[in-house]
Amino acid sequence: VDSLQYAVVVFDTAPTGHTLRLLQLPDTLQQGMQAIGGVLASIGPMLGQSIGAPLQLQQQLAAHQTQVDRILHQFRDSRLTTFIPVCIAEMLSVVETERLG
Repeated sequence: VDSLQYAVVVFDTAPTGHTLRLLQLPDTLQQGMQAIGGVLASIGPMLGQSIGAPLQLQQQLAAHQTQVDRILHQFRDSRLTTFIPVCIAEMLSVVETERLG
């Protein structure tokens, strides 16, 4: 994401359901990280300063959240990301592929 070493990245994915989940992954990660961050913010003070793990975990989570936000931005920016579904010419495959559009 950060280095932009490649002009094109191709994902050759499994059937439609798996592809839909892959495309939803950045959103799912973002929601999960926000939920974990909220829990850490709530329980951190209860654990006290003697345990540094909640603070370290919050810092790591924030760093990963930044990366997930960048990926999400790239997925949603039509100048950076193009989605081209390809399937075999069989009725079931065509119907499944239409779900992606």
